[in-house]
Amino acid sequence: MKKQSCFVVLLMMLLLFPSGAFAQQQMIKGQVVDDKGETIIGATVMVKGAKEGTLTDIDGNFSVKGKVGNTLSISYVGFSPLEVKVTKLEGNRFILKEDSKLLD
Repeated sequence: MKKQSCFVVLLMMLLLFPSGAFAQQQMIKGQVVDDKGETIIGATVMVKGAKEGTLTDIDGNFSVKGKVGNTLSISYVGFSPLEVKVTKLEGNRFILKEDSKLLD
């Protein structure tokens, strides 16, 4: 009887462990705009130190796998790149500033 109850407890622990690992997959959502508030279409949004990345849609919105505390690297041609630490999963708004350096 004792052997059977130990087996049941062990089985339950094994079944519950993977669900905790999958629960850490979260999505960071936000919008990328310029300093005038215009949305930036096709900006690159990467999670620093990970393989996760995406492009902003027609409304400047993006969704990428990550979690609070990750650093996002956001870039677009003609704008200064931005690196920012994520403080919340949704409602993020990131402002890219035009690059003041002109090509000669």
